[in-house]
Amino acid sequence: MKPFILLLFAVLIYSSCDKAKHETTYTYHFQLQGDTESNFSKSGESRRFTLSVLRKCFTDGIISGATEKVTTSAISLIPMENDLFTVENIQKNDGEYIFDLSIPENDTDTLRKDMLKIVFTEGETHLTHTFQFQQNPSDINTAYEIQTNMPQPFHIPAEGGIFEIPFTCMHIKYINGNLSQTIPGPLKGLKYFICIANSGSVHSLFIQKDGELPGQYKFKIEAQGPYNLNYWSKTESTFFVELKNDKKVIFHRDIIHPQTENEEYIHYSVTIANHSTFDI
Repeated sequence: MKPFILLLFAVLIYSSCDKAKHETTYTYHFQLQGDTESNFSKSGESRRFTLSVLRKCFTDGIISGATEKVTTSAISLIPMENDLFTVENIQKNDGEYIFDLSIPENDTDTLRKDMLKIVFTEGETHLTHTFQFQQNPSDINTAYEIQTNMPQPFHIPAEGGIFEIPFTCMHIKYINGNLSQTIPGPLKGLKYFICIANSGSVHSLFIQKDGELPGQYKFKIEAQGPYNLNYWSKTESTFFVELKNDKKVIFHRDIIHPQTENEEYIHYSVTIANHSTFDI
């Protein structure tokens, strides 16, 4: 069981002056019982609190009479400053204002803070006090997935051509290890590697935006043909494209283009490697 923490806030009120010579004053203490010290769980949590406003009377600076709880009708709670927490299940009983304070799972990786404002009004006495509550940051991780109908491997016909293959970059968000959201998003920050090895100067591959919607891209492949590498023993040329999140490969496609046996189609072998980080 969590220990109850007692928070006190004292206010001195001069209520009246005895016409003879006695001066009567009051102090008010805002007492909130419950776990007010530890942060709320990053996964979301609800806690029960009991609020009381205690009043003491002093005559000429000397306490007179017993400490008493003011009526709960004089107490009100102002909605949370940042609207992060919810006050619910309110009960009022013998000077005690009982309520639950709840917050859902933190969907950010930052510490969240909010303020609960207490208002006490009785006659000409109007007092306010605030209590601060915090919620721990969550563990946020994002994975990426490339969705496309591009087959593996992708075959180019001998005569070559220009080919545009659409794909979607999906951002997969996890909060505290649980799947939270899957939405199209930019390639920005991911890495790409295109390797065109021993293929002749007949191939090129580009990655471009495909329209204005988020996460929509296309591979544009240009291949001249027919072609022949003369001294190269293979009957086809293979190159590939890879997309990476840091060092993890999230997409790989081999691209195959068959050669055509004929001297008039001869091209000399060329190797091209291109790698960088997306800014689109």
